[in-house]
Order: sequence, then C-alpha cells, then structure tokens
Amino acid sequence: MGGKESFLKRSVVIIYFCMLILNAISLALPINGRNVAMVAAYYPNFFTPSKFTFIIWLPVYLLLASFVIYQYILPDNSLISSKVLSLVRISFISYCVINFVWIFAWLYDYFALSTMIIFVVTVFLGCVSRNISREDLSARDRLCIRLPFSILYAWISMTTVINLVVLMYSVRWRILGLPHEISSLLIFASLTVIALVQTLINKDIAYCLTFIWSYIGILVKHISHENLDRPYPYAVNVLVVCIILLTGSVFYLLVVDRVHKRW
Repeated sequence: MGGKESFLKRSVVIIYFCMLILNAISLALPINGRNVAMVAAYYPNFFTPSKFTFIIWLPVYLLLASFVIYQYILPDNSLISSKVLSLVRISFISYCVINFVWIFAWLYDYFALSTMIIFVVTVFLGCVSRNISREDLSARDRLCIRLPFSILYAWISMTTVINLVVLMYSVRWRILGLPHEISSLLIFASLTVIALVQTLINKDIAYCLTFIWSYIGILVKHISHENLDRPYPYAVNVLVVCIILLTGSVFYLLVVDRVHKRW
C-alpha cells in the first residue's frame, strides 16, 4: 500500500469523526446565540422543507460511515479503480473541511460566503458522482461508495438552493425584479430540470429519490402552511408536477432503460 493511499484512508476516518462532533455541537449548543436550524427558521422561504424531511441526515451519516469503513478495509473483490477511489477520498475530506467553514459562515450570517462555499462543494460532489457512475462497480462498491455520495450530492444540491434563497431574503434581492414567489418558482423549475438531467445522465435512482423526498417535504410545508412568510400561489401545483416528473425518471431507469438493455 502506498504512503499516499494509507494517509488518505486514515484521514477519511479522522475527518469523519471530527465532522460528526462539530455538527452535533452546531445543533445542540448555540453558537452566536443560535444553531443551524434556528437560522433557517429565521428566514421563512419557499424552499426549506418541513422539519421531518431533515431526518435524512441520519441515513446520510450512516451511509457515509459505511463508506469510511469500506474504504479502510477495501475488499479484494472491489472493482473501483484506485484513481477514482483516491478522488472520492480527497473529495470526502474536502467536503468535511469546507463543511466546518460553512457552519460558521451560516451561523454568523455570512450568507454570501456560505452560498459560495456550498456551491463549490456541490459542483465538486457532482464531478465525483459523475466519475463514480462511469466505473464498473461491484454490488458492495455501489452500496458503500456510490450510494452515500449520490444521496449526499442530491441533499447538498438542495441545501445550496435553500442557502441561495435565504441570501436573497436577507438582502431583499429579487431576480429581474420579479416577486419572490415567481423567483422561487423559476429557481425551483430550474433545479428540477438539473435534477432530471443528472438522474438520466448518471442513471442514478438514489440521487433522484433524495430530491423526491425533499420535494415531498416542501409540498407538506405548503399544504400545512408551516413556517411560511406568506402564501405562494401555484406552489402546490408546481411541486406536484415536479414530483411526477422526477418519479417518471425513476420509472424510466427501473423499467424502460433496463428493458431496452435486454433487447
């Protein structure tokens, strides 16, 4: 085993536990007088889902833990290339480090900085997910490497948009001078198109299901009028259409694409 590989795999383990500790502190103890959830609640907007949606962090952390363990004891039957695995390790370490910076930028209301940070992370995770999707993986590789990063990529993409909308609210900025509800719907429609393209290009069902889960959380929020600054006309209709489109892409990958391959 090379010195670089040994260093990276041990760094992944250490940085993962550091990330868990810091995120637990940021949720449990107030920093600058509040925690991460309190900042989001202070700026009610179209995109922040209902509270139950955030339970997704539990499977995310568990799946990332499976990646941390798997990459450390990588079995002989793993098919992922050493080059891509090194990229995944470096990406994970970078994500954790940048996550530390994002937490403090978010808690101290540096929303422009936090938006730039999380946007860079999203692009980085997108490149990693694309590289992983090109690999001929074993079943365990797909479970312990591809699945964690697919869900993380989708969830961080959603978080990036929430961060952007909070920034817009905090500085009272409107896209082309449009009302907030119209701007929000345009951003939402654009995000849905991006999610559909990513799903079909990478053939990534887990990525798409994560978006569907997020959208369901937002839909429930609008139906129940939970923590909204005002009603958003047509929001429910747009959300339903987006969920149907995303579900259709999952159906396509599960049924149509597989049947086409057999023939």
